[in-house]
Amino acid sequence: MVISNTATLTVNIPVVGIAPVIIIQPTGHGARLGRSTALAVMAFGSLPLTYHWQHLIGGFWINVGPSSPVLTINR
Repeated sequence: MVISNTATLTVNIPVVGIAPVIIIQPTGHGARLGRSTALAVMAFGSLPLTYHWQHLIGGFWINVGPSSPVLTINR
């Protein structure tokens, strides 16, 4: 099993409306090489909610996933 660096989830607060609240945090899990795994988050707030999955690469946070509540990682 290979362990990656920490990933972050950015939550942007809307100018008007209900600030987002994360109801279910993504949890870390392992996956065997050649298998995929998924991270998921559940949030509540004024729509539309946007998501930015990021990974620390070489000292810089790089977007690594779609703007959706689920990030699938294929290895």
